[in-house]
Order: sequence, then structure tokens, then C-alpha cells
Amino acid sequence: MFLLILLSPLIHAQNKSGNRLTLARVEVSGGGKINPEKLMPLFSLSVPYDSVSFSQSLERMRGIYQNFGFYDFRIDSLRQEIDAASNRLKITLYVTEGEVSTVSEITITGNRMIPASELLDLMNTRKDDVLDTEVLEKDFGEILKKYEQIGRPFAKISLEKIERLSADTLQEHPPSLRIALEIAEGPFVRIAGYKISGNKATEPEVITRELDFYPGEAFNGQKFDQTKQRIEKLGYFEKVNEPGLSAIMATSKTDTLDGIIEFSVVESNQNTFDGIVGYQPARTASERGFFTGYVNISLRNMFGTGRELGVLWNKPDKLSQDIKLRYLEPWLFGIPLNAAFSFRQLKQDTTFSQIDLALNMTYRVSGDFYIMATVAHEAINPIFERENQAQSVLKSRKIVTGLGFIYDSRDYPRNPRSGLLFRNEYLLGNKVISSPDSVLELYGIKKKMTQQRILLDLEFYKQLFHRQVIAVELHGMALIASQIEISDLFRFGGSHDLRGYREQQFMASQLIYSNIEYRFLLSRDTFAFLFCDLAYFYKPPNPLNSLDGSFNAYKTGYGFGVRLETPLGILGVSYALGEKTSFLDGLVHFGIINEF
Repeated sequence: MFLLILLSPLIHAQNKSGNRLTLARVEVSGGGKINPEKLMPLFSLSVPYDSVSFSQSLERMRGIYQNFGFYDFRIDSLRQEIDAASNRLKITLYVTEGEVSTVSEITITGNRMIPASELLDLMNTRKDDVLDTEVLEKDFGEILKKYEQIGRPFAKISLEKIERLSADTLQEHPPSLRIALEIAEGPFVRIAGYKISGNKATEPEVITRELDFYPGEAFNGQKFDQTKQRIEKLGYFEKVNEPGLSAIMATSKTDTLDGIIEFSVVESNQNTFDGIVGYQPARTASERGFFTGYVNISLRNMFGTGRELGVLWNKPDKLSQDIKLRYLEPWLFGIPLNAAFSFRQLKQDTTFSQIDLALNMTYRVSGDFYIMATVAHEAINPIFERENQAQSVLKSRKIVTGLGFIYDSRDYPRNPRSGLLFRNEYLLGNKVISSPDSVLELYGIKKKMTQQRILLDLEFYKQLFHRQVIAVELHGMALIASQIEISDLFRFGGSHDLRGYREQQFMASQLIYSNIEYRFLLSRDTFAFLFCDLAYFYKPPNPLNSLDGSFNAYKTGYGFGVRLETPLGILGVSYALGEKTSFLDGLVHFGIINEF
């Protein structure tokens, strides 16, 4: 009413002239304690004047002053100046800002379960502070979170009143505010079960065991907030809707309710086929053609039980081949303990063949933290081994044990927008060489030795702008031993680590590399990206070949790529340039991920 009375002369002047006025300028007289730049955006300038809109702007202006503690702020009067030639209107507001009012007291009522002193400690609004309504709203949120942690998710908090105390009342200066808060704590809720919809192939137990809620357990807001992310981390679902909580009935005359956690999912295809196969015809009549290629089959949720089976075949050339099998059994003994069994058979050109057997156990300690243990057996057999012939590798076997941990806070592992992945593993191996003693004596090689491997992986994801994500990865590997053969070395290069170079082009005992990508998200699982790969590695001297000395180098690769959905599946293509490579001589890394 006060604002409409102030504006009535303007309304009358506008109606009398019969012309539309344009609000050109607003000035404030009597102010100064708040920067005018914070006030001017409240008013719509250079547009036809509208009294209702202007009145709303004045109300917002009053709200800004109150947020800064000026509860005595008032608009005393205003003056209008009209330029008849241009129909432009200038308004001057005459205001009284008053003194800043601070909080003198905060009282809380209705709280039976949590002492008022504990609730006040959660608040950033304190005595002698200027009352900021935005800060007070956040304080309400912190108090409600506290109630959720003790099993009362239906608690409510309201601002009962803000009592304005004058300087005369307090016999002090400046004036102050007394804030009264009222809490309705609501019933205690314990979890009775789950209601899941949309899981056509996945067993309900596979989902619910990831949520860390058990029947009869008190509701916990922090666990509840993590429900959606935990289900998404399974990687089985295209979409997971926000969970809800419903109270089904009172268990007795007390204030305890049974609660049901409800959510729905949309399943994705949980099996993947990633591969490309080629055939190299014979060049001469005496040669035979051969197949090359890469095939990776992953069954990520066998029979809806969460079991996994992976098969990999990689044949980069005629003489080399890599076959891997992996099976994962989740939740052994009904606890978050996963066991992964793996087998590998590697034939490295005409040098050696390798057979590995491994068992890896991973236990989830908490929501994002895991510990792991590894036991493995490795056997190396040279393609040819003769006493009178120079050797590339020696026949050996190795027993490896290791420990490590993983921290994974990524929001969606298949295409993260945010989060961190940190993995660190230490492996200790006892290597026994079974070549003839004459061969060992010839090269000065010990029959038994100890090897240590240290593995480090760090991935960081951050959404900088809408649908734009920066992905930074840092990986390190180190092999420590008195003698290192080429069969012990890490092999790298190509689409999985250092793009712009051939697959497994380099070997090293010490390696550190980084992958930096700037991603433009196209959908939940697809994106276009720019990338830069950096690497440093060291290769030690070969104890079996004096001409093969130590070597270290820095390598870089950069380029662009895309991951797109197609009728065949997800297509991943990147164009990469290595060092001293012209734009037309880059390498194309190509892969099809077909979901069936």
C-alpha cells in the first residue's frame, strides 16, 4: 500500500499525458552505504515504464537492504522528471537507510532429540552478526541434515519470528534482532525394505546390496544421498532416477515409522563387444596369409547376478599374439569382497611366450575406498634356447604377491563428469630362472632374484562449463630389480596410453605418463575431445645383449577424437600426432563398441 501511494503521482502523470514513458534513469538520494551498482540492475531501464514492475523493483531493493542488516530502511518519497520531447522519465528516490541491525539472540524451540547448543554450533549465523537470510537458509539445511543422520528425515524447521529490538529496549546502540526458530522433529524412521522397478534382467539383490542399508537400520541422510551414485557405479543402467522415501505405517504408538526406499532404473545393454579384425594375404607363393586384430568381449552382468566374464584377443602382427581371460565373482560370502580370476597367454614375436595365472581380491571398506590383494604365477619360455646361441630371454617362473588400495569417487565411471580415481599397488615377485647353468654363467645371471613393482594411477574429472569436462590422468609404473630382462619390462604406446605411436611400441622399467582431455559431452556416454599425452620412460640395459644399452626419452602425442553412438554400437575414433609427425602422417586409433 505504501509503495502504491508513492507511485500514484506517476500513474496519474502518465495517464494525463496519454503517452508511454520510457524509464531512462533511477537515482537514490540519502543512500551510500550500499554500492549503487548493486541496486541499478533491479530496475528495467530503457523500456516502457510499468508501475507494477517498478513497485516490485522497490520491494527487491528493500530486501537487499535487509540482507545487509538495514531493517530500518525506508523510502520517504520520490520525484519524477519527464522529458516531454522524448517521453523519457527520470525517478529520484529519497531514502533513509538507518543503522545496521545485528543478531542479539537466537532461540530454538521444539527440539527434544538434539540440544539447542549443538544445533546453534551447526549455524553460521551467530550473535552480533548481521542477519543474512541466505546464510540462514543454509543453516536450516545443516540442521535438517543433522536430523537425517539420526533417522528423522521428516523434520521441519521454520522461522517463527524476527523480533525487532530498538536501541531504547536494549539500552544500547545499534538496534538488534531476536530470532526465534521452531523445529518439528517428525517421526523416527527405520528402513523396512526397498521397492525397485525397471530391473528386467538384474536381480534385485545385486542392486540393494550396494546401498549399505539393512532392514531395521535407522534412516541415514548421507547414505540415502549416495544411493543414486552407488547404483550408477554398477554400470548396468542407462538411467537411475532419484530415490524416494515413503513411510508405510506406524510400528506402534511411538513416533517410529517403517520406511521404504523407492527408485526406478532403465537397464542398458550389459554386454560389450569391442573389436576390429583384418586379414593379411600372402605376399609370395611360399608364404601363408594371417589374421590380425583386436577383440574384447565383456559380459558385465551374467544372468543378472553381477558376475563378469571377459575375453580379449590381440594379434598386432604375424608373430605376436595376446590372449586374456578374466572371471569375476562378486560378493563372496555375502560381504563386499570380489574375487577376479585371470589367465593370460602372450607370444611376443620370435622372442618368448608367457603364461600368467592370477587371483585378485578386492574388499570395499567404505563407500569409495577399497583394499586389494593379488597372488599370481608367471612363466616365461623362450621361443628358442640353446647353449651356443645368443638368448633374448631366459626360461623362468615367478610367484608374485601384492597389496594395494583404491579410492573412487567418480560419479559415473563410464563417462565421468566429476570425481577422483586413485589406485596404488605394490607387488613383490620371487623370480627363478630355470635355464641351464652354463647359460646363466655365460651371461652372469643369478638363478634367483627379487623384483618389486610399484603401480600408480590417478584420474581427475571436473565439469568446467555446461557439458564440458576436463579429464586429467597420471599413471606411473616402476620395476625395481638387480637384473631386468626384456620380458619383465612394461610395454606401452598406442590407443590405451600414448596416442600417436604404434601399439606397444616402447618398453620401459620406469614409466610415467599423463593423458589430458578436454571433453565436449554429446550424451550420457558419448563425447568429442581434444587430447594431449605426455610420457617419460627409462629402459635399462639388457643383461643378455651388451649392444642393447640403457635408454630414456620424453614422448608427446596430441590430437582429437570422438566417441559416438551408431547403429552398430559406440564408435571411438581418434586422430593422433606423435613427435616430428606432420598433420597428414598421423595415426588413426579406431574401435567399435557394439552393445547387444
